[in-house]
Amino acid sequence: GGCHLQGMTLSDAAGLQREKLLEWLNLMIPGVIFEGYGGRMAKGLQRVDGEGFAVDMAIKDASHIQRLAQETRASVPTIATVLDHLKGAQAKGRGDWDWSAVAATVREASGRNAEP
Repeated sequence: GGCHLQGMTLSDAAGLQREKLLEWLNLMIPGVIFEGYGGRMAKGLQRVDGEGFAVDMAIKDASHIQRLAQETRASVPTIATVLDHLKGAQAKGRGDWDWSAVAATVREASGRNAEP
């Protein structure tokens, strides 16, 4: 997810089409995560009723991961960033969107349109 949202934001800034980046990622690192969630991010399909995994639920799970990591003194350095992006999406009224809505939030923070 983080690779997608940061990569797609960078590709926007560089003038590269998100679909081309996704095509490359799928070729280099094939799998459901890149194809499914990456496709949603590239096409701006984060608002899917009843499908996907809601931002609100992702915040709950990510918070649990963060708490568990702190309790066990495990290094999970990206979880704070993920939580910040998820909370940003929630603050923009995207709590019921699929968690890939963080892509829209990151694009906005970069001065870009929320959706393609």
